Amino acid sequence: MKNKIANRFGLSAFLMMVAIPFAAGLLYALLYSFGFSGVLANGFTWMHVSAVMNSTEVLRSIGFSFYVAVTAIIISLAIALPAVIAYHQTITESKQSFIVYLPLAIPAIVTAFVSFQLLGKTGLLSRLFYRLHIINDLQQFPDLINDKLGIGIIATHVLMAVPFLLIFFSNLFVSERLAALSNVAASLGANKRQVMYRMVLPVLL
Repeated sequence: MKNKIANRFGLSAFLMMVAIPFAAGLLYALLYSFGFSGVLANGFTWMHVSAVMNSTEVLRSIGFSFYVAVTAIIISLAIALPAVIAYHQTITESKQSFIVYLPLAIPAIVTAFVSFQLLGKTGLLSRLFYRLHIINDLQQFPDLINDKLGIGIIATHVLMAVPFLLIFFSNLFVSERLAALSNVAASLGANKRQVMYRMVLPVLL
């Protein structure tokens, strides 16, 4: 009974503090865009929405965001999956496993700031390259912040996504008993490639 009351209280608090204000703000923004609210509202209009949909800058921004998201996910999966398959026991059971959890405690804005200080033309990497005489001037360091390829943004997203994927896939590996199933499959004649591509990866993905 107490658990039900606590759950209902938690849900009510979430709705009051997060969901309702967010929904109200979203509804107001939609009404504003269609001319139903705001200081300059004169009734329904499609002008603002049409201007956004016909803007090449908006379409480029959407395309760039999609490119960054897909690229970051692919790179994060390429790092996390092999690491979990090879070191799942270390990630879940060793004393050093807390290292994986540490990045999750860092706010996204702090991660972005660290990336800026690390990858900028006056950042740590550029100064290190200058000290090692790889470059003769800090301005020779390649643009990794606000560059056309979004390297800095992608790197930041990867830094935030990899720890989460490591924990998620490691727990899934253990809960599905993939280590034991892999041994059973191998004892029945399956080779490592078959175990990997026909059992482990399909379960994890």
